[in-house]
Amino acid sequence: MNRLRLTVVVGLLLWCVAGVAVAGWPKVPEPPGTRVEAVGGNMRLTGLPMRLWIFSSRLEPRRILSFYRNRWSDGFVENTFGAWQQISRMEDEYFITVQVQADAERGAFGRISIMHLDDRPVEQPGLGVPRMQGTVIINDIYSDDAGRRNRTVAMANTFSVQSNADYFRRHYLDRGWGVTMTREVEGDHMAVYRKGSDEVTVVVNEGDGGSTILLNEVRASGWFSW
Repeated sequence: MNRLRLTVVVGLLLWCVAGVAVAGWPKVPEPPGTRVEAVGGNMRLTGLPMRLWIFSSRLEPRRILSFYRNRWSDGFVENTFGAWQQISRMEDEYFITVQVQADAERGAFGRISIMHLDDRPVEQPGLGVPRMQGTVIINDIYSDDAGRRNRTVAMANTFSVQSNADYFRRHYLDRGWGVTMTREVEGDHMAVYRKGSDEVTVVVNEGDGGSTILLNEVRASGWFSW
């Protein structure tokens, strides 16, 4: 897992769990030989309460998907999302999604999410987030844990990695943010910007016909101000 996007996701981990389970929420079974770690705390995806885990496994993606097909034989939906293969199902008012793709260093890596659909979205995804014209918002997640407000936005557009990197650099420097770190790995870009106690991490990966962007902002207090 030497891609920047995984480095950043792992850097956002707040704690680890021995299983995919939260009191009152459905338990998601884990394939054998799989390590699962929880991300964040009281997360919301476009206003909906959610829980998120990432995992690594010695199994290949096809075996992980087969595991869930067998466990969820009473009903599931299977499709692809970019490089991800995913399988989803409803359990009462909860929507469960498992996404997986091959890992060059071992079998596979992926993520497991559960959304509570009993509530309704209260925000517009991507509202106030800096981005190049024509950028599509994939998801917008925020959490509030121990006085730290965290927002993570995934996006995609048809511009190059360098064009996106230059855009975000200009955006934050023009608004008084400083650059604390930049890094280029295998054509991908990561930069960390800081202003006072607030920090923004921007990861840009090369995608099919453009770029995918993961932007994470952490604030010690107050609401998001882009």
